[in-house]
Amino acid sequence: MSEQQRTILIVDDSPEDRELYRRYLLRDCEYRYTILEATLGQQGLELWQQHQPDVVLLDYRLPDGDGLEWLDRMSTQKQQPCLPVIVVTGQGSEALAVRSIKAGAQDYLVKGQITPEGLQLAVNGAIATVQLRAQLQQRIEIERLVAQMTRQIHQSLKLDRILQTTVDEVRQFLQCDRVFIYRFRSDFSGIVVVESVGDNWLSIVDVQVEDRYFMQTRGEEYRRGRIQAVADVRAAGLSKCHVDLLSQFQIAANLVVPILHGEGLWGLLVANQCAAPRQWQPLEIELVQQLSTQVGIAIQQAELYQQARAELSERQQTEIERDRLFAQEQSAREEAERANRVKDEFLAVLSHELRSPLNPILGWVKLLQTSQLDEAQTKEALNTIERNAKLQTQLIDDLLDVAKILRGKLNLNAAPVNLGSIVESAMETVRTSADAKSIALHAVLPDIGLVSGDAVRLQQIVWNLLSNAIKFSPSGGRVEIELERVEAGRGGEGERGSRGEEHSLCPMPHAPCPMPYGQLTVRDMGKGISREFLPHIFEYFRQEDASITRQHGGLGLGLAIVRYLVESHGGTIAAASCGEGQGATFTVRLPLVAVVDESNRSPDSLARKLDLTGIRVLLVDDEPDTRQMLSFVFREYGAESMAAASGNEGLTLLESFQPHILVSDIGMPEMDGYTLMKRVRSLPPERGGQIRAIALTAYAREEDRQKAASAGFQEHISKPVELEKLVRAVFDLARQPEIP
Repeated sequence: MSEQQRTILIVDDSPEDRELYRRYLLRDCEYRYTILEATLGQQGLELWQQHQPDVVLLDYRLPDGDGLEWLDRMSTQKQQPCLPVIVVTGQGSEALAVRSIKAGAQDYLVKGQITPEGLQLAVNGAIATVQLRAQLQQRIEIERLVAQMTRQIHQSLKLDRILQTTVDEVRQFLQCDRVFIYRFRSDFSGIVVVESVGDNWLSIVDVQVEDRYFMQTRGEEYRRGRIQAVADVRAAGLSKCHVDLLSQFQIAANLVVPILHGEGLWGLLVANQCAAPRQWQPLEIELVQQLSTQVGIAIQQAELYQQARAELSERQQTEIERDRLFAQEQSAREEAERANRVKDEFLAVLSHELRSPLNPILGWVKLLQTSQLDEAQTKEALNTIERNAKLQTQLIDDLLDVAKILRGKLNLNAAPVNLGSIVESAMETVRTSADAKSIALHAVLPDIGLVSGDAVRLQQIVWNLLSNAIKFSPSGGRVEIELERVEAGRGGEGERGSRGEEHSLCPMPHAPCPMPYGQLTVRDMGKGISREFLPHIFEYFRQEDASITRQHGGLGLGLAIVRYLVESHGGTIAAASCGEGQGATFTVRLPLVAVVDESNRSPDSLARKLDLTGIRVLLVDDEPDTRQMLSFVFREYGAESMAAASGNEGLTLLESFQPHILVSDIGMPEMDGYTLMKRVRSLPPERGGQIRAIALTAYAREEDRQKAASAGFQEHISKPVELEKLVRAVFDLARQPEIP
């Protein structure tokens, strides 16, 4: 594995401390360090300006000023509040730590307590945090730029102005040497119609270009959406005539995105780096791609406008058309503004909800590392870390589910399922949170037969409804769960609450059903739903209260996911409430299967003790913490386990250890899990070529699952891993025959 280069600036007047940090850093085999040293704050600032290091180790007490003054001067020069600075001091003071972090530092270390691992961890964390914030800022700037272009398109019908603004804004954002728009003629020769170019480079506006490649292929690849990102035109394997053409215009690196008009190719949006080669970043490519889409919309809008003007022949028809266009524009603007408000509210909530669990996690981790906690405090810390990690995992799972739903990629594995067992399992999952608020769960769960569905997704439906009921119920409240069988032909004109009052239903009362169905009702006596918000309760990204003073967290995705899952099972869902403060009722109806087969009850009732005694497991993962934890788990269940830190090491152990099961990570340096699996499957059976294998990875999309199966894995389990699910997969695979 090739070492990565890092530059570290140490600002400390103690030569002993500087030497200690140098030794600690040079123990890190993953990176090659260039270390700069300064004894005074002013000298450190000068080195910072000259070299722009990745991280600064800053002594809080310097002969010419303290660390806070240094941070203030640095933030003024850097023009950003997030600095790659780690403050070190001889005094362990919480007040100093807080002041340093508020001033822009990323971490705070106490001299005398610094270890090589702790210093390396702090350096890696500071670099990662600054990079993440820079990416977030870049993402915000992209959203701003795209929104600005969208507004201009809605507000202006002048295509030339829109095109000029596009190239100006793209060049400013990318900080590149030239950006231009190239328009095709009917024979696929073309001309540069607009450009933005630096003073030192050749202007090519109005230059006609005859590229034989385009004229022969008629730009078919670009019409299908091809994007060309060339970091170095002389090292990209381009044809000589293509390289000569690009060199003629002083192009060292090239980014080309098609501008589509309907089904045809209108032109290209092109960014050039002339001074030197350049590696185009994914966010940069995404920006240019989004703006090319907006340019295509602007072209279509301008053409429609010109067509409308040509078709209007009379002082009155022109006026009508203008009013119509104005009304359309105003409506589109209002819709765009509404969409932007919803997006901004959602992004604000998303940022808050994803960051909030990190606060207690990082806080307790820091205390566990630096403080002497007793057994009770340590247990509390670990419980808090686990609870918040699960919360953040659930938020991410909700986002991934919505992405799958919007792309039509959410698959269901249907089988006859006992709905009562599903409800009981979901109740056990939420019981801890209910007990924390002294909320009673009252369930009536008769045996109503089986429904055809995906057990995991059905439990997700019930879990979401119960979690919402508990979240919005006051302490000491009560949540009622009722399951009943409704015979064919019965419909719903309205549902009645526990006290008999009529509720308003959303989205519509249930229609009569042609077959028997199971009806699940979840009723709480909590906050309730306002009449105005009730029709929007199942919409994506909608929350009744999205303000910063809201009392309940969440992304506003749970009920939208529930509605999709219910409807995917052929069922319906309705929400009812008499208003705020009067509780809410959710009713789910799912078709029952025709025959009740007692042998098809939920797998939960057939649970058995998992014993991996006699099973040899080979674990391949480049993360040492993961290897240590999973090796411990496999041994706890009786398995014999060996761990490898890379794909090559795994191949070596495969032949000598002769495991029954291979568990491999996917994202690893040098050799990823897909390549490892293909290498394994190429081996003869006696050398392990037919071993059963599990992909254990943070790549959790459906396409990732399919790619793992194509590579030769039998199972795909996403991180963070549910340990019992992994052990169950090992247990089940070990009992299956070898791959034929």
